[in-house]
Amino acid sequence: MVIGASVLAGLGQSSLSLIFLWIALAIIQWIGVSGLIWIAGLFTVEGDVDYARLWRCTGFAYAWSGLQVASGLPLIGGLVAWAGTALFLFSIVLATREVYGSTTLKAALICIVAFALPAILFSQLFG
Repeated sequence: MVIGASVLAGLGQSSLSLIFLWIALAIIQWIGVSGLIWIAGLFTVEGDVDYARLWRCTGFAYAWSGLQVASGLPLIGGLVAWAGTALFLFSIVLATREVYGSTTLKAALICIVAFALPAILFSQLFG
């Protein structure tokens, strides 16, 4: 699922080198986001979580990133890309909720922490 969505997202880019770069970055992003959600969940939810299950659930959430293929379309490309991003974020929260068996609010907080961790670390290192 992730590889297919990453290829679709890459195909929306303008040059061959950007296509391959976009595909690689999308896959790396999926691995990183899954890891950050797992780490954030370790501190907020009791019990162990199967990392492979987390990968599967977040992988299906990444299907929406395939809408990036339309980003090069005139007039509606940007709108479709934004819609794909919004649906991805919503799906990541749902995937986190299912994996951790928590409420939607707790899953959203886990995702917020997971997405904020790199920004906080970056600002501390370079700010």
